[in-house]
Amino acid sequence: MLLDGKKLKRVSPNILQEDTQGNRALEWRKSFNYLNLNLEEVKIVHNFSVNEKEITLKNNHKSEEKFDFIKPQPKLVRRIEALVSSTKDNIYSIVKDEDDSVYTVEKPKDKIRVSIREQEEVKEVKSFPNGVFYGTIFRCVEKHEDMDCIYVECSVPSSQMDELISNVSSDKSILISVLVRSFTYEVEDSLGEYWMAKTHLIDESDYAILSSIHIETTGLTPASSKSDVKLDPVVRKVSDYSRLEKSLENLIKVMWVIAAVLILNLFK
Repeated sequence: MLLDGKKLKRVSPNILQEDTQGNRALEWRKSFNYLNLNLEEVKIVHNFSVNEKEITLKNNHKSEEKFDFIKPQPKLVRRIEALVSSTKDNIYSIVKDEDDSVYTVEKPKDKIRVSIREQEEVKEVKSFPNGVFYGTIFRCVEKHEDMDCIYVECSVPSSQMDELISNVSSDKSILISVLVRSFTYEVEDSLGEYWMAKTHLIDESDYAILSSIHIETTGLTPASSKSDVKLDPVVRKVSDYSRLEKSLENLIKVMWVIAAVLILNLFK
């Protein structure tokens, strides 16, 4: 569904309507929906914090040079950044017009960007009383960098970040499933199947909760082919015992056949 430039009217925080010329206005309704995003150009970023300055509104011009507002803050924050290479869904942004109730649907020109950062513990917010590894989705426009994209920022536990960093490599494909709060078309919701492509309209900023990450090896090097695999000594020994056991079973069967033939010859 191509919607770039389409006008929609906002009748409530969670409902957009399109003009259907006298018929019942068809609606776009906001809810949590899954987005499956294939990632490319994945990179690992480490941020090291050493010292920090306290934020204060007072300008202290004391004569003595006592800089107690600067404190040590040793901290390491890691994140994974990537571009989205493909997704089956169509993702647009909505922009408010001069009339506050009218929104224009726009397609950002750049690829969707994803940032996955580590979060030490579950963050409790008003909307999520049980806590959540928090995330947001929004449109990012940086004129000085000539960037216009949908930006997805999610978080994972530190233990999972360790695994992610150790598994990220060029020969692996990464697919993430994100639960985003977006507007979807009531017609697609009613008639479409779960596996069909959907159209999502993203508000100025909304929730994006990481659901799962799937990492798959896309290619094996020649050294890992069957003819070149080197077995662990213990595995090789077990394999040798299995072959020996099978040979003994065959030998026993042959001996039983010979014994049966000899017995039959004795009674002739």
